Amino acid sequence: MKNSIIIVCFIFSLHSVSQSVFISSKELEKPTKISLNGIWDFIPIYGTQDPVKSGPEQIDKDAAKIFNEFRNQRQSYQVEVPQMLNRISWWLPNVSMEYEKAEEARVAALPFKTEDLRAGWYMKTIDLTGYDIFEKEIFANFEGIATVSRVYINGNFVGGHLGMFGAFETRLTPHLKVGRSNHLMVYTERGVKSENGDDVVSVAVTVPVTKDMLMSLNSGLFGGFGNGPRAKFLGIWQPVHLTVSNSGGKIEDVFFNPILTGHKIEFSLENHSRETVSGYWSYKITDKHSEELLVEEEFRETVHIPSHETTTLKISKQNLNPKHWTPDHPNLYQLEAYWKNLEGKVIDSYKCQIGYRTVEAHGEQVYLNGKPYWIRGANMPPYGYKSNDSILARNFLQLMHEGNTVVTRTHGNPWNHMWYTAADEVGIGVSSEGVRPWALMTKSPPPPKAILEHWKQEQLESIKEYRNHPSILFYVISNEGLQADHENEEKLSIFKDIIDAVKELDPSRLVFQTSGDPDHNDNADIEDVHAYWGWYESSSFVNDYTKPRRGLTLGHDKPFINQECAVPYSMIDDGSVHPNYVGRYSAQTWIGDIGTLGLDHSYFQDHIYLEGKMKTEKLRYSRSQLPTAGFMLFSNLTWIQHAFTRPPDQWKPFPIYDGVKQGFQPILVALETPQRFFYEEDTVSTNLFIVNDNTKFKDIGKTTVHFSIENPEGKELMTITKLIKDIRYFEVEKIPFTFSLPKLNSTEKKVVFKLKLKNNKDEVISENSYSMVVQKKIGKADDVEKNSVIALGCNERINQFLEDVSDVKSFSKLKSKVDVIILGPNSKAYELNEVKKHLKKTGRLILLQQGENAHAYVQDVIKIPKDLQPGDKPAMKDFMYDSGTADLKAIEYSTGEFVEMLDWDKQKPVFNGLDAMDWKWWMTGNNNPAYVASSSHKLNIENDMVIPLGRFLNSHFYWSGNLKNVYDNKIGYPVFSVKYAWGDIVVCDLVISEAVEYDPRAAITLRNLIYQTIDK
Repeated sequence: MKNSIIIVCFIFSLHSVSQSVFISSKELEKPTKISLNGIWDFIPIYGTQDPVKSGPEQIDKDAAKIFNEFRNQRQSYQVEVPQMLNRISWWLPNVSMEYEKAEEARVAALPFKTEDLRAGWYMKTIDLTGYDIFEKEIFANFEGIATVSRVYINGNFVGGHLGMFGAFETRLTPHLKVGRSNHLMVYTERGVKSENGDDVVSVAVTVPVTKDMLMSLNSGLFGGFGNGPRAKFLGIWQPVHLTVSNSGGKIEDVFFNPILTGHKIEFSLENHSRETVSGYWSYKITDKHSEELLVEEEFRETVHIPSHETTTLKISKQNLNPKHWTPDHPNLYQLEAYWKNLEGKVIDSYKCQIGYRTVEAHGEQVYLNGKPYWIRGANMPPYGYKSNDSILARNFLQLMHEGNTVVTRTHGNPWNHMWYTAADEVGIGVSSEGVRPWALMTKSPPPPKAILEHWKQEQLESIKEYRNHPSILFYVISNEGLQADHENEEKLSIFKDIIDAVKELDPSRLVFQTSGDPDHNDNADIEDVHAYWGWYESSSFVNDYTKPRRGLTLGHDKPFINQECAVPYSMIDDGSVHPNYVGRYSAQTWIGDIGTLGLDHSYFQDHIYLEGKMKTEKLRYSRSQLPTAGFMLFSNLTWIQHAFTRPPDQWKPFPIYDGVKQGFQPILVALETPQRFFYEEDTVSTNLFIVNDNTKFKDIGKTTVHFSIENPEGKELMTITKLIKDIRYFEVEKIPFTFSLPKLNSTEKKVVFKLKLKNNKDEVISENSYSMVVQKKIGKADDVEKNSVIALGCNERINQFLEDVSDVKSFSKLKSKVDVIILGPNSKAYELNEVKKHLKKTGRLILLQQGENAHAYVQDVIKIPKDLQPGDKPAMKDFMYDSGTADLKAIEYSTGEFVEMLDWDKQKPVFNGLDAMDWKWWMTGNNNPAYVASSSHKLNIENDMVIPLGRFLNSHFYWSGNLKNVYDNKIGYPVFSVKYAWGDIVVCDLVISEAVEYDPRAAITLRNLIYQTIDK
């Protein structure tokens, strides 16, 4: 059956026959696993049927009662396992409306109501009717049950678990009945509310669970971001299987700890019988693909395991020559371990795929397999939405790998074996995150001890379960777990206790204390502070990544990896802005209302692409001046249209995917300039960068860079070839590069700058491309009536431009009035009446980059401080929460990257020759930051004289309070016109003076302000 939008669960009406698992004699010939995934019987318990509110004895009594009723054909429903019995909401709700509709349909198809579902009983029949003697050990293994569970066989309690993430097993053997059907029963609940937080409301194994504890259980990102308490999950949501082995001891755990030339292995053996068992063990390791034997050892020394005890055996092996695992070359082996009795019969076995790789920290770098390794990554894959969809897991991770994002973070919670296995095989390194995001954030005190102990326990259960997966490179204790309180010594000691326990359980990985917060006490191996450049913060077109900043490096002489370097989040259905970030006014900063609210989503996708590509390249080559260990962009599940709602053949990457694919290619050749618009025949001085992160850790010999400019049809307009010296592995080579643009045959030309890096065999080892626009110099305005213009206080760039487009006269030598007067940034202050004397009737005064000085001329339309209203206080003191307050000034000075053209229309004279996004990222000099405005003004736009032309909103984090009021306080107007009876005044704080020499859009804007009519 093809992967479809709606998950159909084979659900029918009331049913009275349990779904059986028949264990055949063939399956018992050797230790084996038997899947219990599929149809189970289920009896729901609703809010009117209170779960137990005292000890476990009551649930045990209920189990015995239900067991007897079930044997007598008690009615039940059928449900598919694994799945949640409630709608899944994970990370960002409504990131796909297709998915939300599918989830609604899935839950609606369940044969019982789910609104008030609070608990329930699962049942599965294990058929042993074909046996008279059954000398086997059988365990039921659960990878995850939400949220509180107890397990029974034939009405007898055999184990349970608190929390939805930890895997656990229960021994069924003592209570199995040979020659008959046996009933496996699982009680699970999501808890009930109590008036008092310390009232006992449920029981897990023998731990009393209070309301406060239940509402504080680890739930990862399930329930969605920012939705408050999320203790509402119910169901066997992860795979289930039986393990069958012979009597005489059981392999409880195997830990494979590799080195580059060998390994260490720990075998834990347990004896559940009443007598001491004896035997010996062996193992072998083979290449998973070729099946070639790497090593095989048998240890004939007898091992004795006393009754009900566990014995751990340790071995070390060296002088091997295995192929190493890396994300780029995921070489895998198969480990098989055997526990045998003294006669050589296999009692139990263990199999898993492994990889030989090491991860270490040396100074400010991460070393993979003994070599420095810069993390080229992205998170987060859509695990939480469909955690048991193997097609999704393998295809999404494969797409990541092909897109050069070869490391990811599980983000907010760990994965399951299915996803880790896909990462092992596809080649994706994993930063495996813990079960409790935002664990100890804000200034509030830590939770009670019982909650802390459970957090630690479930964290360690997860690590023990998955630590043999070679794809796991790092552990993260908590996402943003100390946000707004990262210097709290009590909380830091809690984290240190967990980190120490993690390292004791698995010393082979590096550990992050949190993803997102400074490591104040140096508890961890790596540091990670999040950044949202080009989204909540300034973009890579202006940021200097060679200097420390929040989200880049903290200088603690340890590796720094930013694991949440965000790009804006799209709706995966159509590429539009996610509604949350429309309401938070995040997108308006970068694409205005036309891109945020309009139907053309290319504005948003172009912004994401340009900023994301610039960011990946810039971060790569900036490490030569400011060492970093890598970055993971966020969130890549929004980079693929229909990524988890339709089959893979219907997926379509948004442009950002290709931008990052180019920027994160292992060997990078890149052009430094942020400039995207040029004049023909201009000379451009910039730099080329070559970054050697060769996937085989090799140096690059002598190479050649081929730079060309092509038209859209692929015709070469010019080409330059440059020889490059040898570049050692992990080096960044900076090469000064100057070129002149060709002369064009038309007014405007879209072109592509192409870079190819070739080795000495003329093979292309890296290539990159940039879409650019080259235009002719802006000449005289032949299409409009000639105006007389005078400019005072302008720089040479403006004066030169005016010589090209109009008559320029000295103010002191004026013999007649002029149409336009420009007062530039360096102009002295003139009285308005004096200026008006030199203007023709209905003339125009342009105040160019005057900043606050412009207010003297238009004071009647400027909002003075008393008219501005402060916003509410932030919800919490933290970098993620903007105060929302206005600064109570009538002007805001800033490096404005985008100014929204209000009521943009190509047919409007004032916007003639300009596209909607053309007041964005102007070039102000070779390799300078690209920005467009220096200040914006608070305006009374209700005044009929005012015509606002350009609106500016600075990048910002989350606001508090009434967001519309905050927005109204925050916005400003860098460009506006005021109509008077004598003429009009245009205030323009776009950086035309700096940009007109380099960026044609600045020249077009100035020409329009001089010549074109400006009407409402």
